[in-house]
Amino acid sequence: MITLRFEHHALLHRGWELARGFALQCLATERDTPVVAAMHVPQVAGRKLKPHVHLIASSRRILGSNCADFVTDLLGADAKTNAAKLWSDWCAAHA
Repeated sequence: MITLRFEHHALLHRGWELARGFALQCLATERDTPVVAAMHVPQVAGRKLKPHVHLIASSRRILGSNCADFVTDLLGADAKTNAAKLWSDWCAAHA
C-alpha cells in the first residue's frame, strides 16, 4: 500500500486526479500491476490529518491473465522511500 498525502488547503479533486494519474502511469502502465485507489478526507470527521489517497497495488505484475514477476522496486526495505520518490517526482512534473 502506498499513501499519497495532500495539504489541508489542496483542492480535493486536484489531489484525486494527481493520485489517479500517478497510479495509472507509474503502477498500471510502467509496472503492469493492478491498483485500487481510496481517498480519505479526515477533516470530514473532525480530524486534523491531511487528506490522502491509499493506493493498494499487487506485488506482482499481471500479464494477460497470469501473474508474472514481482515489482521489486516497490517491495522490501526501500519500498517506502522508492514510492515517496516516485510520488515526489510525479508531483513536480504534474502539479
